[in-house]
Amino acid sequence: MKMAIKKYRYIFVLCFMLVSAFVQAQTAQRIEQLLEKETISYQEAAWIILEATGKFSLVNTDVISGPEKAYQYAAENGWLPVNITPDTTATLEGVSLLIMHSFGIKGGILYSFFKSPHYAYRELVYKGIIQGKISPKMAVSGNMLIFSTNQTIMEQEEDNFDLVTKINTMLRANNVANAIAVLTGEGVTIVFATPQFQANTAEMFAAESDDLRVITGILKSIAVRKIIVSGHSALAGTAGAQMGTSIERAQAVKDYFISQELMPDNDIYIRGFGAQRPVGDNNTAEGMARNRRVEITIVE
Repeated sequence: MKMAIKKYRYIFVLCFMLVSAFVQAQTAQRIEQLLEKETISYQEAAWIILEATGKFSLVNTDVISGPEKAYQYAAENGWLPVNITPDTTATLEGVSLLIMHSFGIKGGILYSFFKSPHYAYRELVYKGIIQGKISPKMAVSGNMLIFSTNQTIMEQEEDNFDLVTKINTMLRANNVANAIAVLTGEGVTIVFATPQFQANTAEMFAAESDDLRVITGILKSIAVRKIIVSGHSALAGTAGAQMGTSIERAQAVKDYFISQELMPDNDIYIRGFGAQRPVGDNNTAEGMARNRRVEITIVE
């Protein structure tokens, strides 16, 4: 058994070194400490996995500001096995359940019905995220956690590329030339590439309202469950006014989504960036128009 664990340890380290996405989400010191651990607690697993998703920090950085809050968040959402404590040693099937929930992975019929650690483990085996003949009751080491998380990230990146292609195909099929789906560090984001709003207002032009109707239909068709709407403005007026306008634009899109019954209010987050993230030259009318935009990031 020890030889098998040692063999997997080298595999986990190698895969970890080859994947940069997860490294960027963690500090070097924490990773080094984690690699030396033969077992980890559910509290440690929750912190690493939630931080690796990159999703929760978009909404509330306080959620994953430490292992205690990460565990609390996961426990409150029912993402952990029952009858455990923060210090309970994490098992492979328990971590599987946490990964499935945290990354929003859809499972088969049995997992969808039971949402149990056992069926979560079977789903990750089927997807190739868990590899080799390993008992679901096996205690999870630091190496194993990193490997499983990296495998999940790679799986998600492949899915995201496919999703970007699918969304863009639907946008073109509906003659929406003012929006494009792109893959960013935050995930799949739909960007309105031309002006949606009249200057210094949150009022959309009629054509952009039509485009938003199409986008709403697309988001419904791919069963999106959580999104973040980010508002942006051109470099005009005061910084305070720019920020206010960008938030109003994000709110206007959120209100439209709610009116179209896309999803409940608390599943749509909004944020404003003012003129901090331009995509066009603010010295030209065309560039300023491009900067008056909203971006829709699919969180789950």
